[in-house]
Amino acid sequence: MFVFIFHFTFSVGQTIQGKVTDANTSEPLVGVNIIFEDFTGTSSDINGNYEIQKNPGAYTLTFKFLGYEDLKRQVIVQKGENAVLDIALENTALNIETVVVSAGKFEQKIEETTVSVEVIKPSLIESKNTTNIQTAIEQVPGVTVTDGQANIRGGSGW
Repeated sequence: MFVFIFHFTFSVGQTIQGKVTDANTSEPLVGVNIIFEDFTGTSSDINGNYEIQKNPGAYTLTFKFLGYEDLKRQVIVQKGENAVLDIALENTALNIETVVVSAGKFEQKIEETTVSVEVIKPSLIESKNTTNIQTAIEQVPGVTVTDGQANIRGGSGW
């Protein structure tokens, strides 16, 4: 009689989990990207929670979210233990200046242009629920877009 004994060793990953919140309001942040050095990762859910399986070891996590400062944290995952890492992100305010699209070779501020300039305001784009630049350009008086080409007062080309 023969008895065979098979021994399998499974390396089950440990869990790194936590909650991502706004540092000022303590509200959960939805869709925060949590990225490891090897570019794997996850995102926070509707309650700001995240969870990912990793093998034991030391990891650097980067938390990225639009409108908030990126944050890097190190975590050590011990065999047989789950790591909990709660994060509070600081928001950052950015002031974006007017963007001028022109046919010139050099960048200019709108105040320095010598030709007629039309500004497409963000409120126009938001109110029209515009999803591409062509639809936004068509809202400017005197401009039509035909077959992907802008026609300005009867002229043609971009």
